[in-house]
Amino acid sequence: MPDRSRPGAEATEADLQAHLAEMEAEAMADDFIRDNPEEDAALEADLHRLQAELEALRARLSVIKEQSAAVVRNNLEWADRSAHDQLGDYPWLKLAGAMAGTYVFGRMLRNAPVAAILTAVVPFVLSKAEK
Repeated sequence: MPDRSRPGAEATEADLQAHLAEMEAEAMADDFIRDNPEEDAALEADLHRLQAELEALRARLSVIKEQSAAVVRNNLEWADRSAHDQLGDYPWLKLAGAMAGTYVFGRMLRNAPVAAILTAVVPFVLSKAEK
């Protein structure tokens, strides 16, 4: 169970949202009796402090979301640049073609008799080895 007494201790976004909801409920609670002006001032100060903390946490959460989106976008751009550098134009089409060709070749090799292939390949390999 996360420590809800410290706002930075939440492990997940769901925990942070639950903490924010708790704080907002506390800030909005108006079902207590006010008969002491000093207590009212203290409660108002607490309310303002909680609202400021809530806004700060929302701002932090917004920054974290923006940063994570930027990291994902940069990684995708890097992968695309890398593919273009290695394979030239239309890298994803070339990669898909290579995968399809490998699949077709694998299916053909799986159905081919191994003895016939060796009979055809061995003389060729031996003739190249003699030279």
